[in-house]
Amino acid sequence: MVTTPGFAELVEVSPSDVWQNEHQQFTPWMIQQTNLDKLAHAIGLPTIMLVDREVQQGNLRADIIAHAPQKDLTVLIENQLFPADFEHFGRLMAYLEAFKAQVVVWVAASFGQEHLAAFRWLNENTNEPFSFFAVQLKVFRIGDSMATQFEVLERPNEWTHQVRAMQETGGAMTGLRKVRNGFWSIYAHRYPDDLPLPPLPTSASYSVSIGNVSAALNLSVDGVGIYLTNRDGYEGIEGQQFLEACQAALNDRGIKSWDTFTDAYREENWPKMADQLHQKLLQHQEVIDALAAESDQPVFEAES
Repeated sequence: MVTTPGFAELVEVSPSDVWQNEHQQFTPWMIQQTNLDKLAHAIGLPTIMLVDREVQQGNLRADIIAHAPQKDLTVLIENQLFPADFEHFGRLMAYLEAFKAQVVVWVAASFGQEHLAAFRWLNENTNEPFSFFAVQLKVFRIGDSMATQFEVLERPNEWTHQVRAMQETGGAMTGLRKVRNGFWSIYAHRYPDDLPLPPLPTSASYSVSIGNVSAALNLSVDGVGIYLTNRDGYEGIEGQQFLEACQAALNDRGIKSWDTFTDAYREENWPKMADQLHQKLLQHQEVIDALAAESDQPVFEAES
């Protein structure tokens, strides 16, 4: 006898019914790597990685600053639990210059046609690499479970084509892939315990694990640095609190996340850059291991 499976009703609910506070609940959910990956997939990128949240610049404070390593772009994410409004649009325009962002992602519960028209005008009247995305967050209740969906309502006309061409043929990125591969080769030969050979990455970043924290080693045209995120499986509130404690401890000790180099893509600079990046990783590992021991969290060696 064939048993008919039970089906739960799919009900759309308001995001504000799930998260009561934007800064204390919604933003921490947004910056979990699994959710950033879902957002990246929605806008057509393989991944975006958290740089920092609630970033202050003078009187301005951006919700989320992220990095798209595939195109080496700074991503500004503004998230709203409620319908889009022009107050947030104005903030985004101010943030664009203050935080030197190239990609703007506005996530909101809903958008009016006037907001979409404003982003459409920006996409049609600005040049690469500037791109503007209006993304509606949808939340669904399925029985006792919840599900989310990022629906892109406005995007640059040629964005999908550009990303696909970059991934399939390399285009202008072929040179960058060779440069990055060359730098990681220098790094791996000097510090094989950090980055074992082979294969070597051709992207701008390489992630290693320190306990329940993921440390992404990054190479950019202006230097090298480390971005911390939660490892998969550690994205809850406790994991986020530990990640923030790590960042605060690093700041207290004056350990910077980024070292700037002039002509960072020149091969003669790579040995010194590799040495500094390795030293920065050791500093991060020391701080994170100490905090993990204090909080009775498991301590692991840095590994790929």
